[in-house]
Amino acid sequence: MPKMNSGKGPNYVSVSIPRSAAHTRFDFMVHPDVDSFLFANRAHGELTDSLYIMDWCSDKSCSFECLAYYPTIENWSWRLLPQPPFLDDPDYRVPEYGSVAVVNGTMICVSTDTATYSFDTVALKWSKVGDWVLPFLTNAEYDTELGTWLGVSLDSPNRLCAVGTSDMPTGDEACRARFYPAEELDADDCGRGEPGLKEVLRCQVLRYFG
Repeated sequence: MPKMNSGKGPNYVSVSIPRSAAHTRFDFMVHPDVDSFLFANRAHGELTDSLYIMDWCSDKSCSFECLAYYPTIENWSWRLLPQPPFLDDPDYRVPEYGSVAVVNGTMICVSTDTATYSFDTVALKWSKVGDWVLPFLTNAEYDTELGTWLGVSLDSPNRLCAVGTSDMPTGDEACRARFYPAEELDADDCGRGEPGLKEVLRCQVLRYFG
């Protein structure tokens, strides 16, 4: 793996996002020498995932970057990304648990202790979503069939929570979430094999709210 532009400390989050034709098209328009081969020949073909890593601390020379595969050089490379705007806020404090969710496959939403911000992975731009926070303890998993984000509750770690696409606020109102107990969390209910966290959470949502 190539070396990052700047090392990350213990307070960081990471998100994997499938690279889409939209990502490639934007790269081609802005940086023709970056992804011209992929854009011209395989814009709708097989595309790799990209790994986004952000450090919550403001003392890093590079707090946010992305690991992506570039066909023109036939290699993986770290790319510097715009710094989150909240790092410039003098009142900002590193959150004990920063909530993270991927929206619509291309948008990364992150919550500090007081507000939520989004990063457009196609346009490479940050924006403030509202003065509310996501209800999840660290990363949430999105289920496309249910149209719901699933995760562990930030306020009550012994409870699971689910947030539907219609539950995401557009202003400063609180994010609406449904909660249910985790005591009965049972992977056996999901059938054969060894399901991951997302599959187990999905089974619980269907059990309580289906």
